[in-house]
Amino acid sequence: MKCEIGADGRPRIVEIDPALEPFGFFLETDVGGDAGLCDEMLAAMDRVEAGLLDEVETGANVHEVTISRDGVMLENDAAFPPVSASYSLQPVRELIRQWLQCILELPMNEQHGGAR
Repeated sequence: MKCEIGADGRPRIVEIDPALEPFGFFLETDVGGDAGLCDEMLAAMDRVEAGLLDEVETGANVHEVTISRDGVMLENDAAFPPVSASYSLQPVRELIRQWLQCILELPMNEQHGGAR
């Protein structure tokens, strides 16, 4: 994935594996500049993989994300037609890390979730 800071000062994806586009849309629209939410999702993946949790569900603006040992399920019931996609953990983890890097390039007043 490649991202940039758009003219509006927000991170946006400019290149992504087509199979990951639905999750990329989730990052742009629901996560946005929230570095804390990225950290929470990465920590949830770690806890699930370590067997500390069976699954973690998170909902944001229009997406529902479920993280389990089987992978990551993304659902957007607000889309027409509704969008549902499933992924293995590793590609999503890498995508979230890359998005987080893009967020960290934002000026501090544009970041949500605090400074690093």
